[in-house]
Amino acid sequence: MSTMTIEVYEALKAAGAPEDKAIQAAEAVASSQSATKSDILMLEKQIMLVQSEQKLMKWMLGIVLVAVVIPLIKNLIL
Repeated sequence: MSTMTIEVYEALKAAGAPEDKAIQAAEAVASSQSATKSDILMLEKQIMLVQSEQKLMKWMLGIVLVAVVIPLIKNLIL
């Protein structure tokens, strides 16, 4: 058992849970909280997608500033 599993098991035993139920529950909690390599790879892909969309948004904002806002400011100043 891992350290987290042992800690959960001990807490359940201290709370009065039967030993077999405490073991099953501790193992279920430990396995449900572990990220697999595929989970991490999927998150990395999603982060890369968000970063690329963010880069696109920056370019779009720059184009809007050049095309719309700067001419408006020029007209107000002149």
